[in-house]
Amino acid sequence: MSERPALKSVYGIWGEDRGKVERAVRRLNDRVRADGGMPPDSFDAGTDSAVDVAMACQTLSFGGLRLVIVANADAWRADDVGPLIEYLTAPSPDCCLALVAASGVTPKLQTAIQAAGDVLQFGPDAKARRADRAKWFAHHVASECERGGAKLPAALARLVVERVGEDAMALTQEALKLAAAAGGQPIDRPLIEALVIEHPDARTYELADALTSGERRRVYELLED
Repeated sequence: MSERPALKSVYGIWGEDRGKVERAVRRLNDRVRADGGMPPDSFDAGTDSAVDVAMACQTLSFGGLRLVIVANADAWRADDVGPLIEYLTAPSPDCCLALVAASGVTPKLQTAIQAAGDVLQFGPDAKARRADRAKWFAHHVASECERGGAKLPAALARLVVERVGEDAMALTQEALKLAAAAGGQPIDRPLIEALVIEHPDARTYELADALTSGERRRVYELLED
């Protein structure tokens, strides 16, 4: 069996697919513990400063590798993260830092993360076009159905997204429900219409996205619906 690659000094873990974000953090924690590391030190960027986190990362460890997890890392603004960027120029070899967020952190901090470690993004790019976002969510539904053991054609994946809205965790739940109900058979439209309840806010979310991106034609189509 080949050796597992060494853990990096820092990971940026974020995206709209909160289920995969949570699983990635859990796997990282499990890996550190399996390698003889300590229970994680937890911080929240909404209440803790980057100075506090940098100091924790630099604290000497006498019990193996230390994992420092920062939730809501996107709460820090550009003026807040200087101490952490400085730390990442020479990170401690005894510490693994995980910066967890719903969206990406500040550009300079992201550059520092990529230089010292890795970024794991689960979800569409924050600056993705509307069409690319829609494509990502449709692919997400289809892949989650496949994970549950059922096939879902692309056109029907788009139908599920239209009924549920662009919420990755909610789409995962619906996909696994459909896969279980299909019993190994391909998922068809009647099954979707029977099991997937149309979320009342789904069109509202689409309308808000269309308005902010200036898609005038799409706005009128949604208003007509």
